[in-house]
Amino acid sequence: MKTKYRVAFLAMLAVLVMTAQAAAHPDHGVGSKEMFPGEGVVVGDQHGLTEGHLPAVSQGVKLVGKAEVTNPSGAGNDGRVADVSAYGNYAFLTAFREPTCERAGAHVIDISDPKNPFEVTSAFMETTPFNYAGEGSQTLRLKNEFFDGVLFIHQNETCPGAPAPTEPRTRGGINIWDITDPEHPELLVKHAGDFTNPAGGMDQQANQTHSVFAWTNQFDGRTYAVLVDDEEFTDLDIMDITDPRNPVLVNDTLDHALAEVMDLVLRKADQLVGLPAGVHRPARSDVARDRALGMSHRRPLTRDMCPDRCPAPAPASAPAP
Repeated sequence: MKTKYRVAFLAMLAVLVMTAQAAAHPDHGVGSKEMFPGEGVVVGDQHGLTEGHLPAVSQGVKLVGKAEVTNPSGAGNDGRVADVSAYGNYAFLTAFREPTCERAGAHVIDISDPKNPFEVTSAFMETTPFNYAGEGSQTLRLKNEFFDGVLFIHQNETCPGAPAPTEPRTRGGINIWDITDPEHPELLVKHAGDFTNPAGGMDQQANQTHSVFAWTNQFDGRTYAVLVDDEEFTDLDIMDITDPRNPVLVNDTLDHALAEVMDLVLRKADQLVGLPAGVHRPARSDVARDRALGMSHRRPLTRDMCPDRCPAPAPASAPAP
């Protein structure tokens, strides 16, 4: 039963976050910003125009428990929460740029008792000043020669009106945390990302990143993170994070010309990249390149697609009835 309640609580958190971006909460009054103190949402905070959004609903979601987040800056909580991910008995809520872009990062919530969740304030994962964490955070269990434990990964975007950085590697990219002990997280790397520029040189700051998704390659066992790059037309960056303390950029040439990439989801059965106008399936010419990195497509695997890296394809199985 605890698992059932935990899932329901996390679903409730996800609904709170998503509807904050799309429209007013159905349970909120007109002009209301929070259903309870510390909820951390703002009605009017959304991407783009009001047209084309799904109506706010709460069907099939039961409120099991609620918890307040504490803004270390003391500036309040309106708009504070941007995304949620979870592992075991803990949920991790990214701290957005609202109400003021100060002391952002991720809050740690103990959900072992879903009816009475609470924040572990001492475990707050703070990112570098003038950055904030938004959408696309993730937890990932990783076991290899470099690391054995649980990772939490979030992206970094730059605060509006932020001054020019005074030190290198203090903006953009992703932060990777060791949350094997969720109440005592350890920062493994900060601002890992794409430092290349169009002239072929290297910048001092990584490009700011809208979201991130990590997975382990089913072919070679290596682990990768794909970043949605806010600053380039080739707006998908792929990093090898097999050694999470030393990520390596392996591809920053993937381009989606239809629209600015706004979110990203990878599935074993296919690769789907969400765009404002819908879902875009990568062109066939991209399949071999992505296949070499373990991004699965519906096209059957053949040896000519990646002869040096891919294993022989498994025998085809009969389709499910």
